[in-house]
Amino acid sequence: CTHLVESGCQQIADISDQLYRETRDFLSSEEVADRRKNIRRGLESAKRIASLSNNTGDPKEKKALFRTSIIHHKNALLDKQNLAEKEKERDEYLQISLQHYLLCLGHSTQCNLSAYKMISLWFENSEDSLVNEIVKKEWTRVKRHKLVPLLYQLVARITTTKTLFTDILNNVIVEVCKQHPHHGLPVLLMMAHAHYDDLIKEHSNVRHSRKHQQELRQEDRVETAKRLVDILKGSGSVVKAHLCEMEQVCQAYLHLANFEDNPSDRRKIKGQEIINMPRNQPLLNLPELEHTAPFTIPIAVQPSGRYDQLPTLRSWDNVMHLVGGVNVPKRLTTYLSDGRHVYELLKGKDDLRQDAVLEQVFGAVNDLLQADYVARQQRLSVRTYVVAPLSQATGLVQWCDNSQALGDFLVGDGSKRGKGLHQRYRPNDESSAWCRNVFKNFASKPLKEKLVQFEHVLARFKPVMRYMFHEISNTPEQWYERRQCYTKSLATSCAAGYILGLGDRHPHNILLDKNTAEVIQIDLGVAFDTAKILPTPETVPFRLTQNLVDGLGTCGVDGGLREGLLVTMRVMREARQLLSTVVGVLRHDPLQQWQLSPKQMALLQQIERDDSSSSSSCVPGEATINSTGSTCPQEDDNSCSSQAERCLKRVEQKLSGVEDGAALTVAEQVTALLHQATDNTNLCSLFAGWQAYL
Repeated sequence: CTHLVESGCQQIADISDQLYRETRDFLSSEEVADRRKNIRRGLESAKRIASLSNNTGDPKEKKALFRTSIIHHKNALLDKQNLAEKEKERDEYLQISLQHYLLCLGHSTQCNLSAYKMISLWFENSEDSLVNEIVKKEWTRVKRHKLVPLLYQLVARITTTKTLFTDILNNVIVEVCKQHPHHGLPVLLMMAHAHYDDLIKEHSNVRHSRKHQQELRQEDRVETAKRLVDILKGSGSVVKAHLCEMEQVCQAYLHLANFEDNPSDRRKIKGQEIINMPRNQPLLNLPELEHTAPFTIPIAVQPSGRYDQLPTLRSWDNVMHLVGGVNVPKRLTTYLSDGRHVYELLKGKDDLRQDAVLEQVFGAVNDLLQADYVARQQRLSVRTYVVAPLSQATGLVQWCDNSQALGDFLVGDGSKRGKGLHQRYRPNDESSAWCRNVFKNFASKPLKEKLVQFEHVLARFKPVMRYMFHEISNTPEQWYERRQCYTKSLATSCAAGYILGLGDRHPHNILLDKNTAEVIQIDLGVAFDTAKILPTPETVPFRLTQNLVDGLGTCGVDGGLREGLLVTMRVMREARQLLSTVVGVLRHDPLQQWQLSPKQMALLQQIERDDSSSSSSCVPGEATINSTGSTCPQEDDNSCSSQAERCLKRVEQKLSGVEDGAALTVAEQVTALLHQATDNTNLCSLFAGWQAYL
């Protein structure tokens, strides 16, 4: 009976949602905009003709003008009434769909995708009092665990502005955090600690601390997050103990991330650079932890809210491994209460919120693939890992055990023992270093010459990916299973990466699982097509070079890869509204690279005050600094930067199949993407460090 109720509610909600969006799109179309203009012109024309009729002395002319004014007036009113009926239909569809999505979330015993759709409708109509009343009334029935996947979207919308929407939103966040603290508290603390890195730097520079503290401005989201943290601390002893403990751990991680070591203290062991963690670091001096689970292990959502069996943090090894990179991320060894140890990657001076959102999208894509019969039969999924932002500039990343970078797999890691597949199976080919030098030499040449040189490189550097499956398989069954796994994971990660505009896919930003041969996309910092505006723009939608194609078998891109791409793209395009909701968090929580820092905002505000002290007005639509400390158009304080809007608009276009202004079918879109990704004309134009020959 419960299943029938849930199924019925779901169908009513989906149909009403579709009708609402169709009606909404119609009402916002150019056709309706022209009709509204005609209505205004018709009413004005009727008014003018009536005025002329009143001032005319000739009775016949007066009567004719009066009739004409009546016709203009009635036609305008008729059109206005038709639009009003359409608006009423839109509102009714919205209310019905919202009510039934909420009923689904109350009756369903399984996690489903209704929460994404409900949140999308609610956020889109957050200023509608009737919509907020519906959410307020039905919220008490909603199972809290259904909203856990959307916590990041919820927290991104908090603000100090007091409205019915914000009151409901704050209550929802507090209730979800109480019942699911391991999922909710890290997200809320991330927002509360958004500028904690700046405070650490201020304390380390006493001479300028007062001046800089005056310059730092807190966003209203940060202030509200701190207020919600205080509310949770006062809601019960268990929640308070859990929250206080987790707050200490987060702050300890932030202090360590901002620790700058002396390069002379580093030493190498087995080719790896290590350093000792200073004894005064808060992470080594925490009291015994009883509630805090590791941030970088996937925690299954428990509908009951009971997480008694979770391992908790115990201690950290004082030896840190330094991983290569501009900001020198640190690999930590963390010991757990169940006797295990896990590795965590602590990254400072790096905004991981984008990585977290992209991993969330990958997780949503997996939910969609699992819900689709064909995708489920083919066992399609994107390989994910946990990203836990701790602030706007620091975060933790799950370490992918038993994996190796694609580049190391193919050409080795530079050590004597680390020979790659190319050296072992094609020792007479030219080296990767030779290929890279050739690439550098023709970087500034005309395109035709680049293409000739690139094909010359490919002729002397043959692919070897097929041999990987021989090395990681012991039986024919394992060989077949792992090649299938490789093909499917490559297809799903390429499709999802393309939709999100994921770039910088050089061989060390792609990992291969040595047990399953799954492809893992890491370092997601270059996304939303920003790679296209690099000094050497990227001209391919995803990485599909000769070695990756070689691993697909004799059918190449026209076998399992194409089939996997077709299914994944179809599923994502059918759920474009849901995925847009997940990515849309960046509208309300813009990335650090898209906005000014608090110091920059304070400086700009001072300059603007000095330049415009005589005038309090500004041009509508110009970027201004508002009281929340964020840059946004004056005519809409809640909108984010135009850069975020532009990137997210392109995501929506891809999900609609729009390529170069033309709407394509799924098959046409996949064919175009495969052609772009494997076209030597595109590959030869890439940056040498991308290593298009591998």
